[in-house]
Amino acid sequence: MKKLILFLLLLIPILVSADEIPGGLSSYPYISTGTSVDSVLIKTGQARLFCIDVQNSDAAPIYLKFYNKATAPTVGTDAVVYLKGVPATDGDIICLPKEAPKLFPLGMGIGITTSSASNSTAAVGAGDVTLTIKKK
Repeated sequence: MKKLILFLLLLIPILVSADEIPGGLSSYPYISTGTSVDSVLIKTGQARLFCIDVQNSDAAPIYLKFYNKATAPTVGTDAVVYLKGVPATDGDIICLPKEAPKLFPLGMGIGITTSSASNSTAAVGAGDVTLTIKKK
């Protein structure tokens, strides 16, 4: 019996995708590129944001800007629908209630800047920001 249980425990990682989080959420990891304002389309079509795990190694605060878009956002021009600041050399884990995730009917895009102003295009440095978005 112990051998069967051990075999089943070893089989579990093969059956579960590394990108899938228990509960049906998928994980989207990202590291800032430093070549632009890090405009990224996370998901096309309806999306729900549940958690953000972000680390900022920059000496300045950074701002995650979320957009309701079916294409990659134009940071500095498109309307920001959710904004989260992260202090310099700090990190944060933001989890929204399962019953009330942030909704993105068209799709979920992000931009990362060093200013909270919606028209800012101040880019962060390469590798200064690492984040993992948990979405559905």
